[in-house]
Amino acid sequence: MRTAIRLRNSLLKLSILCLIFASTGAHAGFMSTSDALALEQAAPLLSDIRVKLADEQIRTHLAKYGVSMADIEARLATMSPAELVRFSEQLDQAPAGAGVVEVVGVVFIVLLILELVGVTDIFNAF
Repeated sequence: MRTAIRLRNSLLKLSILCLIFASTGAHAGFMSTSDALALEQAAPLLSDIRVKLADEQIRTHLAKYGVSMADIEARLATMSPAELVRFSEQLDQAPAGAGVVEVVGVVFIVLLILELVGVTDIFNAF
């Protein structure tokens, strides 16, 4: 009887020790200076793009095409800094108020590229 209790206690202690030492830690990777600078430059671009897309005319045109702001936010979150720069430049080149169709076209092209690359799955939902 005593040996069974000792064996059970020993197995319990062993299992607790195994659980303690088997826990996984956080894994970190290195980031190059150019990657860090690109991420730093992307933050203001992202906020600038969001301000431009907050225009009511743009929202109504996007809604006509079935694109919600949640979809756009999801796409913006997955875009690389280089893509954000190109997208922001295209938004800047569009005339104010008159280029809504072009902006919608650019957003649609970005969505299409992301769909073709396999990042999103929006067009299969229809």
